[in-house]
Amino acid sequence: MAGLGIRWWIIFLFMDIAVLGFNLIPGKFPLDTVLQSLTVPLRTEDNRIMALTRDGDYWRGILLSIRDVKSFAKIQENGGSFTITTQELEKDTRPVDFNFFIINAKTFTGLYQYYHHSASINAFCYIVKKHYDQHRKDAMDAEIRELGENPSNKLRLSVIEKYKGKLRYQTLMRPEGFEACLAALKRIKLLEFQCAEFKPEIEEYRPLSGLAKRITHKIIFQNDSVVGQIVAPIKRMIDRKSLLKARAIGIDNNDIEQIYKLENDLATLATYDYDQMARGVQLDSNNLPKTINDCQITLALLKLAEGKTMKATLEATVLHEAEEIEDDEDEVAEV
Repeated sequence: MAGLGIRWWIIFLFMDIAVLGFNLIPGKFPLDTVLQSLTVPLRTEDNRIMALTRDGDYWRGILLSIRDVKSFAKIQENGGSFTITTQELEKDTRPVDFNFFIINAKTFTGLYQYYHHSASINAFCYIVKKHYDQHRKDAMDAEIRELGENPSNKLRLSVIEKYKGKLRYQTLMRPEGFEACLAALKRIKLLEFQCAEFKPEIEEYRPLSGLAKRITHKIIFQNDSVVGQIVAPIKRMIDRKSLLKARAIGIDNNDIEQIYKLENDLATLATYDYDQMARGVQLDSNNLPKTINDCQITLALLKLAEGKTMKATLEATVLHEAEEIEDDEDEVAEV
């Protein structure tokens, strides 16, 4: 990265920085291996740079989105009038948007800093997923090659089983965000939820409710189900505070699968003033670990992670989530 020959120039705008939550769900291939590989900065085809470092219980990282422009427009106001002019950037300088994040090293649940026009949380998770899936495939292919020219099917299948499962991800959402994201989907495949209060309609089930640790409902929708008809009753349940937790799987307008998770007990994550935070961004490609750790946005995310409710959320282990989602896909395919 030191030899990129580009200076990153940060545009200061009037906006807020929001903090969002996410959870990465690996298959059998260890996610730690992939995150460790990102301590060497990754540059994507769409001109983004991702780099991580680990210190203690958290991975800390940065996602930079470099804009391919050489000038920008600015407005100068004077009383009731204004003028707009353009300004050329210095040689080898490009505007850049930044997103800092932290990931719990045990649960892979994390916090992601976002502002308007920066990389979305789904774009971030998709980059990690693509990198994970490629590492997993490369490792699996290499192990199969080591079996020789004509390995038996039993040996091949044993290797494939060892690397089973692609990376999945879900965003942690408050009720209003959960509803809005579902409404924007092209298709909703599955809804899984826990109610705040369980009232079994079938009398035979009632004795079981007192013995259950939790009761989860799962609905797999038909392929031609109208999104609006699904979202409307979900909105009513949210408005009545009926939902304790929920998870939805759907397809967006770019035909990419999205997973959204509702966390009703999660307090508002945080918002910060952009200008105050952006002025503290100092990154050096020759010393990324220190400059990522010392950045005030990283420090703000770590402080937020120590709050009682947030700490419990980030440290909660997601058990068998990946297997459940893969099973869901098989069931959906059969509908």
